[in-house]
Amino acid sequence: MTTGKALQSCQQNCLKLPRCIHGHFRPEKYLGQLSSPKWITWLREPAQRVVSQYHQHLNHPEPDNPLIRKYFVDRRISLQTYISIPHFQNQMAREIAPLTVEDFFFIGFTEQFDRSLQQLSSLLDINLHSPVVKENRSKDKTGSLWRIDPETHMQIREYNRQDYALYFSAMDRFWCP
Repeated sequence: MTTGKALQSCQQNCLKLPRCIHGHFRPEKYLGQLSSPKWITWLREPAQRVVSQYHQHLNHPEPDNPLIRKYFVDRRISLQTYISIPHFQNQMAREIAPLTVEDFFFIGFTEQFDRSLQQLSSLLDINLHSPVVKENRSKDKTGSLWRIDPETHMQIREYNRQDYALYFSAMDRFWCP
């Protein structure tokens, strides 16, 4: 292949490389496939995430998922039972593995979505804005936060220590009030 053709081939292939890949996926899907990726994610306060996910499974179960069907279709387990099931514990930490907080270019926080989005806009030097559509409203929420009694909150903290360690580490590194 001549230098001209090689350059042309390289330019065509480079144009095919994505500038941004987004969605719900685990990082290992792209590890080693991208050159110097800037990893970005959003975290939610762990107790809020656990309660929200419980209600999501309860109100919109995935019947094709055997585990969800077992606990939310065949029977409707309580929040306390849900909290105690290992599969549903430390899900944020498992989702970002094998990455650590230090591997991320940016971590935003859903409780402060607008502020986090401003920080990300500044870091990327682009104007990001998103009209947030608030769905899944519940009478068990105050604003955007679930009401969680202190005992349940302590149980969630006990069963989700890795998620809390991740969350607080990310807050220390990325949160700028």
